Amino acid sequence: MTDTDGSESITGIVVKNVPTGWVLKDDAGTVVFTGNGVATYTVPAGEVSNGDFRNYTLTPPSHSSANATISLDLTTTDTQTVNGSPVTSVQTVTRSETITVNAVAETVGGDSNGDLVPDLTMTPGFVTPARARKTNGSF
Repeated sequence: MTDTDGSESITGIVVKNVPTGWVLKDDAGTVVFTGNGVATYTVPAGEVSNGDFRNYTLTPPSHSSANATISLDLTTTDTQTVNGSPVTSVQTVTRSETITVNAVAETVGGDSNGDLVPDLTMTPGFVTPARARKTNGSF
């Protein structure tokens, strides 16, 4: 939205087509919606009017590096004075947005997805059984 005279504002946001397992968090980091590919999420009016929606985050499921395309229904309200009387116009447009995932490599003892579970662990002293070490030379 480009508002050149201060009369236009975003008054509604609906998030649609969020893929299964993707998570939408609000500005406080609280999960507000988990996608299933079908259901929609309406951003609360207060979050729209105060601008907190600008700090929402959308993350893919753990261990996924797939990009996704979502849809946003954006409602704008424009109020102008015409011949001394206020005239209000409300419009909703749908935009498709592609979310690009920047994959993060897992590390031993690291927690790349923030679920408080290490990505990879090592078992000290583990010895691979002899049958698992045999190969047919195809490695």
